[in-house]
Amino acid sequence: MAIQSGFTRKGRFEEVPGCPLEEPARHHDESSCASCPFNVVSPGRPRVGCVLVTSVAIYEQALAHLRAISINDYDELRACLAVARARPADAAVSDAECDRIKRIALGWLPLVGNNPAEQQLVQCMIRLCDASLMRREPIRILA
Repeated sequence: MAIQSGFTRKGRFEEVPGCPLEEPARHHDESSCASCPFNVVSPGRPRVGCVLVTSVAIYEQALAHLRAISINDYDELRACLAVARARPADAAVSDAECDRIKRIALGWLPLVGNNPAEQQLVQCMIRLCDASLMRREPIRILA
C-alpha cells in the first residue's frame, strides 16, 4: 500500500509536450520531465516528479520521528491530513493548510537525520506547498 502526494489538476499533462502521464498514454519516455515545471520530486532529472508515492512504512516512520521531535506539530499535521483525506480524491489542500504543512515541514527538515526516504518526503512536502502557493496549482499531500 502507498500514499500519494502531488498535483491534482489533470490538464497539466497537456501543458508539457511529451508528458508520460498524458491521457491516453502516448509517451513512455520520461525525458520531458527534466524541464517540467511540475517536477518537484526530482527537479531537472528525466523522471516523473509531479507525483510522489510514499510507502505506508516510510510515512509511519516519518510521522513517528516528527512526533518525537514535536508533539504539537505532529498533532497539527495529523489533523490537517485527516481533513484533506476526508475530501474527494480530486479536492486540493487549501492555502491555509499549505501554509501550515509547509511551516511544519520546514521545521522538521533539519531534524530528519540521514534517512533519504524521510528527507525526500519532507522536501517534497515543502516543494509541493511552494509550487501550489506560487503557481495556484491544486495539490494533495499524503492522501
